[in-house]
Amino acid sequence: MSLVRKVTRLCISLVLITSSLALVPQVAQAAPGLDFYFKEEAGTTAQMNLSPFTSGTCHVSRGDFNQNWGTGSPGGSCPSERFTLYGQGFIKAPATGTVSFYSATDDGFVLRINEQTVISDLTDHGLGNPYNATGSISMTEGQYYPIKFWFHENTGAAAMFLRWTYPGLSEPTLIPLANLDTEAPPQDTQNPVIVVGSGVLSATTVEAGKSFSIQYRVTDDVACCNQHDVLFYNAQGQVAFQAPSSKIGGSQTDLTYQAQVSVGVGIAPGTYVAKTQTTDLAGKFSFLQEIGSIQVTAPVPAAPTPSFSAVTSTADGFTTQVTNYDASFSWSVTTTAGVAAISSSGLVTVTGLQPLASATITVTSSKEGFTDGQATRTGVALDGPPVAVTPTFTAVPQISGTTDTAFATSVLDGCNAQISNYNSKLTWSGTSTFPGSTVTIGETGAIQVRGLGTQNNARITIVNRGANNTSGQANFDCNSWYPVLSTTNITASTITVLINPISGITFEFTPSSGVISPLQGRNFTVSNLRSNVEVSLTVRALANGVLVWPRPGQGSGIFPLGRALTGQTQAALNFSLPANLVVGTPAQLSATGGSGTGAVSFVSNSTNICTVSGSTLTLINGGTCSITATKAGDSTFQEATATATATVTARDVPTVTITSPAANATLNGSFTLSA
Repeated sequence: MSLVRKVTRLCISLVLITSSLALVPQVAQAAPGLDFYFKEEAGTTAQMNLSPFTSGTCHVSRGDFNQNWGTGSPGGSCPSERFTLYGQGFIKAPATGTVSFYSATDDGFVLRINEQTVISDLTDHGLGNPYNATGSISMTEGQYYPIKFWFHENTGAAAMFLRWTYPGLSEPTLIPLANLDTEAPPQDTQNPVIVVGSGVLSATTVEAGKSFSIQYRVTDDVACCNQHDVLFYNAQGQVAFQAPSSKIGGSQTDLTYQAQVSVGVGIAPGTYVAKTQTTDLAGKFSFLQEIGSIQVTAPVPAAPTPSFSAVTSTADGFTTQVTNYDASFSWSVTTTAGVAAISSSGLVTVTGLQPLASATITVTSSKEGFTDGQATRTGVALDGPPVAVTPTFTAVPQISGTTDTAFATSVLDGCNAQISNYNSKLTWSGTSTFPGSTVTIGETGAIQVRGLGTQNNARITIVNRGANNTSGQANFDCNSWYPVLSTTNITASTITVLINPISGITFEFTPSSGVISPLQGRNFTVSNLRSNVEVSLTVRALANGVLVWPRPGQGSGIFPLGRALTGQTQAALNFSLPANLVVGTPAQLSATGGSGTGAVSFVSNSTNICTVSGSTLTLINGGTCSITATKAGDSTFQEATATATATVTARDVPTVTITSPAANATLNGSFTLSA
């Protein structure tokens, strides 16, 4: 290509590029930081050898100018004192203009950038506050410059910090690692390329006055690209409208750009071709490339956008007038609170708000062949008595088996409830259908119904009155407390009972069989039951020792609990009576076998012959003794029994033989008998 053609093309491109040519950051390097080489070197900083070295080292690493070794070794086999650090690499200029450097080191430090000595501090000293030495150099933003430095540690602690200032940064700041690299970035040798066919439009047709977007890709060998515009050409080759683009994804060498394009209302209908071009970091430019086309249509006329007069607040809302109301259009209104309506003259009225409550209305105008017009307005109701409301009540947990509604908690003499939408600015009252009962409403909407006694109910009506003579009311059922029982966890020998206790009440429980455990919260257990046998429970409720339930007319207080479960059959219970039972000689009873954890007990079936106490058998008379052994059931097994009989022998009656006395016994004499 001839020089004339190159210059001509460059001039055309520079005219078309409307964006700034600010440089973008280079591609991130694979080795951030500078190469560090350490070696032992005796002597002072003034005696330091200022020649580059990469061999004869005691340690090699990569780092930045934010180092504090203290009194320790910098690494490797290096000593903690009398060592020299040589560093090299490249530094990226942060701005165009004078860049100043500030060293704070312990001990000496020498800095060279682009073969120019910037700092030469060849003395031994402690860490400077804020710095020990400074120097400046002129740099161009984004360019990489070769950098070398020498640091010497004599004795004591060791540290090295280097800060900079530049146009736009007045406070000395540590040099970021991202501005240091072991290698300079690659050279840019190619022009950026707008990828043919990569253009994607959000729509193929757009109405004048509306907007759309277009995406496309740009590639480059090093880094791409500067901000640039997308240009839209009419059929005459003229730029009719344009839009700036921005990066939305990709890498530095393959970027995706997007332009959000607004088409002016005055743009004539027709097809417009989208073209763009850009420059890279090195100033190389792409050719002007077509990336798509858009069909622009004439704008659709718009219905009027509503405008409003000042808002006038009312007791329960506000009003406002649509000042550009046109009856040839249809008008509608919505609101975020309360109720809104618009009249045939454009007056908007909002009602149903509480004092000082706000609402935002949205008014829409519409007509066939027109786009809708829409606008919003916010207003606030006046302070003062509110409009009455329909009372609502807070739901309360229910106890299984009660007749309570979901809104009242039973107490001994009535119930409690809570108004959930209570407003202290309303006037509240309540009535009850139960003769002699009272209804009180507290400052926070807490309702107390009293005077029902136990196990009675009433219909409660809550009324409120507000502004404009409005009123609202609602009802709920109130049931005063009475015991409600339910059962759970039924086994072959136990039944767990649940009751609804309240404060101030103590209970007396009497089961028809079994044993009662102490009340724990809502639960107690009836145990030692026989499986599959009906059980009932008599309940008495007392307040301060006085019976409050059941009272006359409230039933017997007896609750059927049902039956303990029919458990599994136990293994055979082995039981027999001891042999040679003799009246007067006690015997010990025992049984083996059976199943489960139940205890074994014994009972006499012939108490005139034998009796039992615990496991001790007492024999009273001769005859047949019958004993039944019982192994109690448990949560798994039924009760098991076994009966045994045995003969009880009475004690022998001794026979006494008396020898007759002598025949010649005399009156008042004596003689001897023998047996």
